[in-house]
Amino acid sequence: MLSSMRFALLLVFIAFPLLEIALLIRVGQTIGVWPTIMILIAAAVLGIIVIRQQGLSMVSRAFAAMNEGKPPIGPVFDSFVVILAGFLLMIPGLLTDAAGLLLLVPPVRRRAINWATSGLFATSDGTGSQAKRAERRTVIIEGTYERLNDTPRKPEKNE
Repeated sequence: MLSSMRFALLLVFIAFPLLEIALLIRVGQTIGVWPTIMILIAAAVLGIIVIRQQGLSMVSRAFAAMNEGKPPIGPVFDSFVVILAGFLLMIPGLLTDAAGLLLLVPPVRRRAINWATSGLFATSDGTGSQAKRAERRTVIIEGTYERLNDTPRKPEKNE
């Protein structure tokens, strides 16, 4: 299992840059070298702006959620994905730029967060809800009981 995972990662790290280079060459041939370079520069500048703006607002959004009595995990995940999108925009390449731009779209970002965190709270049997796990663990035993005194009973002299 581990060797197949390593092979897949190696394939991704070799194939992805080659695909990025091939796409850059194709786009450069189609629209020209300078427009292609300007697209990459504009994407990098957009990435820097996104990271800078999001980095400043992440803490305030988390505190605002806590002040409302909500857990801050939602705003933190959202900000993290937007910062990731900014980094993807900064990496030279059209595929990473496309992925970064897609992550800036709120519905796509929410779906990506839901997909990425779906396994975070899952149990070994695949159920993700804590309420379901608690319901499964609850054992109900029906019956009657009798409370015994804490002090031992003295035997009566008639016995």
